[in-house]
Amino acid sequence: MYDFLKPILLIAMTLGFSVEGYPSSYQALANIPSATGLSNLHGADFKALTFTTPSNYTQVETIKLGLDNYVSTAPPTSVVQLTLFSVGNDGKPAAILASTSETIPISGSNQTYTFTVNGWILSPNTSYALAVSSDNAGIAWWRGAGVPVGYNGFSYNTFYVSSTGSSGPWTTPSSYGNAVEILVSTTNPVPALEDWAKIILVLMVLSLLVWWHRRSKSIAV
Repeated sequence: MYDFLKPILLIAMTLGFSVEGYPSSYQALANIPSATGLSNLHGADFKALTFTTPSNYTQVETIKLGLDNYVSTAPPTSVVQLTLFSVGNDGKPAAILASTSETIPISGSNQTYTFTVNGWILSPNTSYALAVSSDNAGIAWWRGAGVPVGYNGFSYNTFYVSSTGSSGPWTTPSSYGNAVEILVSTTNPVPALEDWAKIILVLMVLSLLVWWHRRSKSIAV
């Protein structure tokens, strides 16, 4: 094979969307099960877990939380919101990147609920914050068996709380280790429009090189 064709193969590999060696989804962070306490969630109260990603792109598939009835007068259902933040230079949640919410029944203590997440792509070697909040004072995010453990290149950083909504200020909580399990899959993000333009331009140049190479050989013969 001609050496000048190798860049074409590299581009083709870059455009691939499957990565061998990983299951369809796998653990990123987890400390479920085992309940050892509660953190109340309501209205403006947010509690956030910060973590750092491995050296490859990943996509969040599901997030499992341990949720509990905080008071006996809690409503039968609660809206629980999950918010993904970037992390600032101070290590605290900064800008909102994405969010999702679900209405779930809270019928007892120490229950787990799994949220399906769509389109949350995490960049390599990047810190993020996952914040949990609710629309009423009757729900709590219970604590698991110690702080979350990072798997497959993910690492746990710490927890922060805000009593004034998503804009903070974010402070260090008195308790850590709220029950969570994050499952992700390995992905290659679809190139942006400008990236496609660059790829097409490179392919056009390589095509001209191939044509020039073949033409040179025919003239030499």
